[in-house]
Amino acid sequence: MAGAIDYAKEDLIEDFRDILTDIFDQDFYRRDIGLRGIMASFSQLRPLYKQVFPTDTHLEFSKWFERYLNLSIEDVWYGLVNEDRRNLLKHVTYDHNERVVNYRFNDVKKVLGRYVSLVVITYANRAGTIENNIYKDYFLKELQALEDQVEKGYEKQGRALLKDDYHAQPVLVLKKAAKEYAAEQTEQWLKRFNTEIEKITVS
Repeated sequence: MAGAIDYAKEDLIEDFRDILTDIFDQDFYRRDIGLRGIMASFSQLRPLYKQVFPTDTHLEFSKWFERYLNLSIEDVWYGLVNEDRRNLLKHVTYDHNERVVNYRFNDVKKVLGRYVSLVVITYANRAGTIENNIYKDYFLKELQALEDQVEKGYEKQGRALLKDDYHAQPVLVLKKAAKEYAAEQTEQWLKRFNTEIEKITVS
């Protein structure tokens, strides 16, 4: 029976792999990096919430955060099946080689945590639980910080794409070209992000 058992075992392993692939391909928030991003956002938004609701408890904040996080999950902000949203995650959670990036705790705070916070706070603003002036101040500051991090990713991508074209030139020339490439790509990323954010505010 050893052969039949091994065959059945291989079938089961393949089924498990398919299930895991389906889950991970659709929802990165189920991965370690996604959960780290959610916890980073939870920590980042606490001071802002206290500014608006100074007498509320940590439990009330947790419920507030969960409400808008769930809305963002339902709208597939962290899913990989929506091509527009998936493109926004480039150099946030994965790079030009499709490798997971910014997964270390310190990096998650700077990149994915900010991304989640910007989305969650927009849902909160739409619901009227965060005033416009507080929302806009927070949003613009955090978006600029996120944009800077995304640009670093595009700069690495630019160096990889352009290195053959500039192989006979000084390194500084390649760096300058990569920076120009990154600025252009980041500007396009920013437009896409704001377009997707606007879909929340008008829905």
